[in-house]
Amino acid sequence: MQNSNLDDLNQSSQSGHSSSRWNLASPKGFSKSLLSSEKYRDLMRGSTNLLENGQSLSSKLQAFIGNNSPLASSSALGPSSPTEVIQSAGLHMGSGQQLKNNSLQQVTQALERQEQINHVNAQLSKLNYLVNIANFRKHKQVEMSVQEGQRQLQRLNSTMHDQAATIEELNNSLSELSVEMEQQRNVCKRLTGSLDSQRHLLDTSLLETRREMGHQHALLAKQQRFLDKLIQQKLRQDFLVDGGLIVTAIYLSNTILVNYPLQLLLSVIPKQKQKLWVHQLGKLIFIIKMVMFLRYCSIRCGLHNSVGCTVGYGQEALRLAAQRIRHLVSMATRLFQSRKDSKLDIC
Repeated sequence: MQNSNLDDLNQSSQSGHSSSRWNLASPKGFSKSLLSSEKYRDLMRGSTNLLENGQSLSSKLQAFIGNNSPLASSSALGPSSPTEVIQSAGLHMGSGQQLKNNSLQQVTQALERQEQINHVNAQLSKLNYLVNIANFRKHKQVEMSVQEGQRQLQRLNSTMHDQAATIEELNNSLSELSVEMEQQRNVCKRLTGSLDSQRHLLDTSLLETRREMGHQHALLAKQQRFLDKLIQQKLRQDFLVDGGLIVTAIYLSNTILVNYPLQLLLSVIPKQKQKLWVHQLGKLIFIIKMVMFLRYCSIRCGLHNSVGCTVGYGQEALRLAAQRIRHLVSMATRLFQSRKDSKLDIC
């Protein structure tokens, strides 16, 4: 029974060492094996196996100590009471050498058991040391993660503070923009009202201007008609004056005051035909000069308006002719239309 328990303890300790698969004899070698994350995960799995093996070793050690304690058996190092000592001394005086041998054997077995217990305790201490190193490493990893999380949290808090300040500035800017937009809206309303009033005033002014322009056009047309009539009257007056001047010049050209000098001039011309042409040309020149002189005198006196001339008389004659022709055409058209209507009525 004792040998089987010791074998189980040795096998458990050997299986615990074989499951770790690392050189765990020194902390330096163990710390070198923790440099990578894969080794760290393997170490965690190995630590879990070691803890399980340690628990099984502890339970087996307690069972071994409870079953093989020297104080539990009656054949231990001494009896449990003085009466038993006396009885054993009286009954077994002859077998003292055998008791001595048995006692030595039990002491030897106790020492061996103690050595095995010490060996198991050493294994458990080593296991505890490895577990503590693993826990320390895990604690460091967790501490580093917590510190990194705290740093990230601080950065996040700083970022949130900056974002809050930015949002506050944006809100202030938005409020200012809202106020400015409201002011601009009011200004736009005032400008719209001013534009409407200006448009209404402009429309009113334009309407009055158009009405005034129409009135002015009517006045101008009336004045133009009056001016045309006045010009026509002056033209008729000039025509009458010019006609009178021409008649006067012709009359004067036939008087002795003109004929006698011409006869004196014609006396030097031998041919009769040439005399006739020269006589007529002289009279014509006299008439033209006399008309021009008399016209100048009439203009100075205010009898002639300087409106009538050859071109003016021609234009007026053409105008009168055209007016007469239009009148005749309209009369012919009305006559033709009346005849056509009468024929239709008869039909």
